[in-house]
Amino acid sequence: MLGGCDTFVDAPSDPKRRDPLAELELFLKSRLPGDHEIVYSWSGGLFETKDGLPYVFEHPQYPGRVFIACGFGGNGLVMGKAAAYVLGDLVQGKKTRAALLFGLERTGEVLSLSEAKNNGETIRQKIFVRVATIADVIDAKPYCAEARGHKIALFLIGGKYYAISNTCSHAGGSLCRGTLTGDSIQCPVHGAKFNVATGAVMGPPALRPQLTYPVRVRGRDVEVEVEVEMPKGPAVQDQQSHTRIQTAGSTWRSWLRRFF
Repeated sequence: MLGGCDTFVDAPSDPKRRDPLAELELFLKSRLPGDHEIVYSWSGGLFETKDGLPYVFEHPQYPGRVFIACGFGGNGLVMGKAAAYVLGDLVQGKKTRAALLFGLERTGEVLSLSEAKNNGETIRQKIFVRVATIADVIDAKPYCAEARGHKIALFLIGGKYYAISNTCSHAGGSLCRGTLTGDSIQCPVHGAKFNVATGAVMGPPALRPQLTYPVRVRGRDVEVEVEVEMPKGPAVQDQQSHTRIQTAGSTWRSWLRRFF
């Protein structure tokens, strides 16, 4: 495999310079004399950011659905690994120091939005968001989670996952810090009880049921379906797709801790 002869797309053309592929062929023949068959050739485009760091960000027009990592330059392996961590945080709705470091704002870049976005036209869209791994949620023990601004109490009972609004409908207590008995969760503030599968009130003083959320497991990830506000515009394909981040070694974790 042979590569090189890079050129800048905005550089003025040089009539004396050969086609990049022709230059590579001459280089090959000068180093390895003889007959050679080129079975495949290709070219690709790269771009460099203003400060050399990649851009990793959530698309402002499709929050929760489109995430972008680009501009790795000549450090694709290193920066790609860093981008994977940042994307993992962004998918979970976390705004970390690393996300700020790699965001567009650091160089003053602005992503052009569609006319619909500029006009403020939005729709409500349901999407699945990763909130935990199967190792995080212990059977018969409430788990506190958050997905795109939704505070959620997550439960694993008899091998099945359930999710309801974490904010008690009576006085706003945190249900994920309550007492779980069977399929009933008791609010730690005033003792109201709710069914974790249906959200129905099972005991006073609450009168209104809890909002429930569909839950699914994909691989080792536990995902909850929530409703978010999206700009009205062209549909994005594969709305159920999600970024999955694999656990990496301690060396990379130590390197990234500098940004948190």
